[in-house]
Amino acid sequence: MMEEFYAKSGDRILRIGEKYLCSAVDPRTEAERWVAGHRAKVHKAKGLLILGLGAGYHIAQLRKQYPSKKIVIFEQNERCIQFAERLFPIELFDVPIVSENLFDKVIADPAVKAVLSSRYTILRHAPSAALNEPWYDVLEKELLGRSLTSLRSQLGVQSTFKAFEGTPLLWGESTPIDWRIFDHLNDGQLAERSDLDFFVLKALRELIK
Repeated sequence: MMEEFYAKSGDRILRIGEKYLCSAVDPRTEAERWVAGHRAKVHKAKGLLILGLGAGYHIAQLRKQYPSKKIVIFEQNERCIQFAERLFPIELFDVPIVSENLFDKVIADPAVKAVLSSRYTILRHAPSAALNEPWYDVLEKELLGRSLTSLRSQLGVQSTFKAFEGTPLLWGESTPIDWRIFDHLNDGQLAERSDLDFFVLKALRELIK
C-alpha cells in the first residue's frame, strides 16, 4: 500500500508499506547529499541514466545543480511517477521516464539512445530501486552491455564501433568470442580513442574473458 505523508521538514513524501522513498525527516537535504555523493561521476558524464524516481527529490536536485545534463529516468511504479510529477512539474517537465520491460524497446527509445551515444553514467536511487530490484538489476547490466544482445545494441549507437556489428567472430552463434577480434587496434590507435570508446572496450573485455 502506498501512502502520502509529510516529513518533519514539512515536505510531502511517499511511503510503500513500511518503506519510505525518501527521508521522513528532510528529503531535500537527503537529496542534496545523494547528488553530492555522485558528484565525481556526474561531472564526467554528459548523460545520466537514473535507476529509480521515488518521490522525485533527487531528480529535482540533479536538475537544479546540473541543468545541462541529459537525464533519463527508469521507473515502473505509476504512483511514484504521478506523485513526483505533481510535486516537481517544472523539474520533470522534459525528463523522459522509461517504464518498458523489454530491453530491445528500452534501447530503441530515442532518449535512451541519445544518452548511450554520449559519455554517460548510471546512478541508482536505492529506496526507489528496492521496489523492483530484479528489474533494475537486469536493466543495469543491459545498459552496461553485459550480454551479447545489449552489447550489440551498445555498439549500434557508437559510431566508431559500428564496423564490429557485422563481424562473424563476434556475432556468430557457434563461433567462440575471442579478444583477438581487436588485434588490429594497436597501442597507438587505442591511445587516440575517446574516453567513451575506452568504456566500450572495457565492457567488451569484461565480457570476452
